[in-house]
Amino acid sequence: MKQFISILKIMVAFILMIIGMWLFDYLKDHTKNVYIETRPEYNINNIWQKPNSDLKTQIYTTPISYVLNDERSILIDLTNMNLFLLKSGEIYKTIKVLHKGPSNLWFQSPTNYFNVGVKYKLLKSGIVNVYMPYSVQIHQDFFVHGIPYFPNGERVNSQYSGGCLRVSDENAKIIYDFSKRNDKIIVFETAIKNENIKPGFYNPIDSNHYWVRQSFNSPLKINNQYLQHAGIDMSTKEAENVKSIYAGEIENIILTGDNDFGFGNTVIVKHQIDEQTVYSLYAHLETVDKNILIGQKINGGTILGKTGASGYGCQNYWRLESDGCNASDYLDRHLHLEIKTKPVLINSEGNNDCQQKNGQLGPCFGYAPKNPLNYGYINPIKFLTN
Repeated sequence: MKQFISILKIMVAFILMIIGMWLFDYLKDHTKNVYIETRPEYNINNIWQKPNSDLKTQIYTTPISYVLNDERSILIDLTNMNLFLLKSGEIYKTIKVLHKGPSNLWFQSPTNYFNVGVKYKLLKSGIVNVYMPYSVQIHQDFFVHGIPYFPNGERVNSQYSGGCLRVSDENAKIIYDFSKRNDKIIVFETAIKNENIKPGFYNPIDSNHYWVRQSFNSPLKINNQYLQHAGIDMSTKEAENVKSIYAGEIENIILTGDNDFGFGNTVIVKHQIDEQTVYSLYAHLETVDKNILIGQKINGGTILGKTGASGYGCQNYWRLESDGCNASDYLDRHLHLEIKTKPVLINSEGNNDCQQKNGQLGPCFGYAPKNPLNYGYINPIKFLTN
């Protein structure tokens, strides 16, 4: 028996040696030509910049109020391609984002509230055979990183991105050194400018009073499935007036309750535009204006209510952070705006493709498992702007 155990130990040791040799050869072959340029070490305390007064004072057009009290945070403005490192709400470093994911595809760079995840000095892409230096996780498969390299050391010169955000190697290292796991990282777009709205249409909220928290078709991974946002979320610091985007008729008013699909206080308006009937949906309102009634004809720009965080559950006020319900957390005040082909809360077209709370498949609401255009939704920004 002892002889058998001795032989078994020798066999195990031999197998482990073979595996070790294979792993050594594999890593050597896959990393021997990967070269990250040698850069001087950066003393983060020496790169302080004078705070940008625009970012500090135009509080409505950025989410800075959410991170004012945080030791460290990151804001990423995808409209102007700027990344801001902040300490206690003060701008610490402004970094130029070189490339982002295509805005018309599901793997566009996601916008929303996130927390810094894992960090890698060198990360191999799961999509193509490249290595990404100084990668910091934004959300699931999406990272901010330096210029990728092929295994032979050749630098990627394409502007294509599968949704990750690309910065210079130097700046990637600064972000890598600055950030710590679970720091808040917020990716957003700036408001639609009033002057870019089509004639006869209205911005649902004045452009200097909101920022786009989540854009149309923006991806969010839930239960290992990417869902795509069916509208746009316009975040506001205070309760702001929400206006009808076009002349029409009040089709429906839904108040917070069991059947609101989490949308809370919602107004749906019917529009006839270029011989096409479409519906605009305004959700999560704090209040619905007392002067509007179902069946009432309204002008474009008519006030429908105030931005809020209503929705069934969490005492009817959704919040950010841990579970969306903690009353001490930041209030998730925003307008969820949808443009769709039917006056319903769920998807207008398509099949019952979304998993429900009971595990069964049913209609989608707020998100879609594929391009929302296939489910009767219309991109609000393209619909409203020239």
